Amino acid sequence: GKDLYLFSNEAIRNDVDAYLKLPSSGECLLYDPWENRCYRGETENGLFHLRLEKGNMLFVLFGDRVPDDLPKLRQKTKRRSLSLRFDIIVKREDESDFRLLRKDAEPIDLSFLDGMSRFSGDICYCTKLTVQEGDTVLDLGEVGETAEVWLDGVYLGARINAPYQFDLPAPLCSGNHELKILVKANQAYFRRDKFSRFLQIPPIGVIGEIALCQTDVC
Repeated sequence: GKDLYLFSNEAIRNDVDAYLKLPSSGECLLYDPWENRCYRGETENGLFHLRLEKGNMLFVLFGDRVPDDLPKLRQKTKRRSLSLRFDIIVKREDESDFRLLRKDAEPIDLSFLDGMSRFSGDICYCTKLTVQEGDTVLDLGEVGETAEVWLDGVYLGARINAPYQFDLPAPLCSGNHELKILVKANQAYFRRDKFSRFLQIPPIGVIGEIALCQTDVC
């Protein structure tokens, strides 16, 4: 007696912002599998507003009671691009210690640097992040390939695919904060077996465009 829909945006560059006509209507449960979070939703006469960023998925469930304490899904309303520079230290998978790769550097695809075309391991980015009132989400843009984020030593989570977005802790004072990003590069760069030798391998490191976003209930 329930209707379940799964929406997946497999695009590489483009987000989805569309209205869909569904056979079901009324209150619904929204589930974001990447974040493992549930939200409240509602459609009027079956018209559902789907906003789905590249790489994201969303389950929509009708016919079950939606808990009253669930929040509504929030969407980005404002985006402020940042020009961050990082101290970048790296550790190959066959090394035990980190070493300085670049200081005060812009985020780029590290695979183009000398000695990095076959890199597989950990990449750590450290910088200051200036937060303004109303900022709620940090968006790293393009990353190759997984990312974990800490702000002032507080762990914000991990992402294994786009969108590489992280909720900022609340309450968070405006001003400068210590930002640390740990990226793990694809192992296929280093281990070129017969299966990965001809695969298209993603870039290495944080590519950007990095931004701070404000959100509102959709």
